[in-house]
Amino acid sequence: MGILLFLVGLLAVGSGGIKLRHRGTEAGRVARLAVWEIVVGGVVVIGSGLGLSRVRPAAWTVAVVTLALIFVSTRVSVRSALRDHARRQVSEGARLQRHLEADDGRRARQ
Repeated sequence: MGILLFLVGLLAVGSGGIKLRHRGTEAGRVARLAVWEIVVGGVVVIGSGLGLSRVRPAAWTVAVVTLALIFVSTRVSVRSALRDHARRQVSEGARLQRHLEADDGRRARQ
């Protein structure tokens, strides 16, 4: 059980770190769930080393809660990335349209 807690904690720290690295402070926002993943993962890793696995009900609860946090954080991160991608696509189309209209105006004046 101690190894399982250690690995779940490492998974949370790694997952949170990757999310912060890629989407951490875009547009002045901080990925709060990613920060929580790192904090909880660190506590779980430390707890696994201090003998949390000896208390079976608490160890299983901590493992399940940490995995649920990883799942929720990943889901929120993916939804946010998809929403940002769709917004960029719309913005790119609008910019291209304005550029083409401006180019047509320049050609008409020549």
